[in-house]
Amino acid sequence: MRGVIEFPDLDKARAWYDSPAYREIIPLRADHSRSAILLIDGAGDDHRATDVLA
Repeated sequence: MRGVIEFPDLDKARAWYDSPAYREIIPLRADHSRSAILLIDGAGDDHRATDVLA
């Protein structure tokens, strides 16, 4: 399963990642799943990740 969270800009994404609320739940994600977090700046509104969508 793959998931994507969209943010208005990179600063908002970093603020989420660094937030106390997210930091509190990191152990839940890390202990119960294999995952990677990528922050990508510059994907346009028309971008579709067709290479990873089933």
